[in-house]
Amino acid sequence: MADNPKQSVAVVGLGYVGLCSAVVFADRGFRVKGLEIDRKRVRMINRGSTPIHEPGLKGMLKTALRSGRLSLTSSYEDALRDSNMVFITVGTPSGPNGAIDLRYVRDAASSIGKSLRTLDYRLVVVKSTVLPGSTDGLVKTILEKESRKEEGTGFGLAANPEFLREGSAIWDSKHQSTVLIGSSDPTSIRALKGFYRNLNLGRSRYLVTSATNAEFIKYAVNAYRAVTLTFLNTIANICSRTPGGDIDSVARGLVDIAKLDRRYAKAGIGFGGSCLPKDTRALAARATELGENAGLLEAALRINDTQPEKTLEMAKNLGVSIKGKKVTLLGLTFKANSDDLRESRAMLIARKLIKEGAVVTVYDPQGMDKAAEILGSRVRYGTSAKASLKGAECCIIGTDWDEFRRLTPKDYVSLMATPVIVDGRRLYRPSTFAKGGVQYARIGSAD
Repeated sequence: MADNPKQSVAVVGLGYVGLCSAVVFADRGFRVKGLEIDRKRVRMINRGSTPIHEPGLKGMLKTALRSGRLSLTSSYEDALRDSNMVFITVGTPSGPNGAIDLRYVRDAASSIGKSLRTLDYRLVVVKSTVLPGSTDGLVKTILEKESRKEEGTGFGLAANPEFLREGSAIWDSKHQSTVLIGSSDPTSIRALKGFYRNLNLGRSRYLVTSATNAEFIKYAVNAYRAVTLTFLNTIANICSRTPGGDIDSVARGLVDIAKLDRRYAKAGIGFGGSCLPKDTRALAARATELGENAGLLEAALRINDTQPEKTLEMAKNLGVSIKGKKVTLLGLTFKANSDDLRESRAMLIARKLIKEGAVVTVYDPQGMDKAAEILGSRVRYGTSAKASLKGAECCIIGTDWDEFRRLTPKDYVSLMATPVIVDGRRLYRPSTFAKGGVQYARIGSAD
């Protein structure tokens, strides 16, 4: 796609969403100014290094920097000077009670507003996950106060929540089936539609609603996915105690008959990451603030916190006493193709194994450095999946990396002291492993 100088955008906040978005925008030919106040992160990204692991990101970042379509700054004035659209992609972390902290959104809106005093019309797009009512309330109020201009004439404003999945964020950014736009301003809606037609080459459909309802949709989608996964894991746990029960067959029925999204029809040790747990807690906290019953959401989170314990129960059912045993945990990140340990169920398993007195070896293709900062000397660190299995008396699968999927019964038998496997991600066929001389159990299967 050829450069279009009229399509110049700024991205405020180069965390996970901001960096992935900025790189994809540049790849599609937009001129992008990435703003990040953390100067250490700016220097890292300018070198072509990425602070996160995301398939395809590093190569695209280097290309975007070399082409000049992506440049970085820590100055709002510099970022907005030549940009006709500015995306707010700063973080919204959880507070102690689960409610989100909007300080970074507040700071970004304030700095953008001050910069708008000396600039003509710009469209401000809130892509950060914020509580319903924040764009038309908090952000608009701050922008109008600091810019001394009115929304609609002095600047445009819209909510544009993202639905990127870690591990496939680049693909998701390029192939958005639905773009969610929240605004009551026809000019802002028209501009965002034009932007995404160029970004996705006209393949997307548009769901246009108010900013408040767009923000609600973001929370509702993530909470729905969290509840769905918890429901599926609950059924899987029942299957595990029912002779002949197998969650894969049940999940196929849910996909075909109940039209469940097959991406969320996978049983395992629970959901994690930066979105589903955080957003479900935030929605539950908001419901409680409003005097509404948040029991369903709270139950989903509570069950999700106990799901990793199923792996230890299954190990004990296979005769592993845990205490004093050499246990290998394969996988630490909350999902494959990511280095993210936030809310990782596998990390919960690691802590539980340590607490029960196991001699734990851990291995993950991308998460080792971050895990070492958390687990320290309480565990041993493997250099590969096979190396980590040597001498182990039990192996627990915590993440569905392809490196683990390629392991065979022969690998486990030849490397382990006693080939006992608890498959928390349902990577293998029980019949294959039983024939291979392995004691094997997986979540969601009784046999």
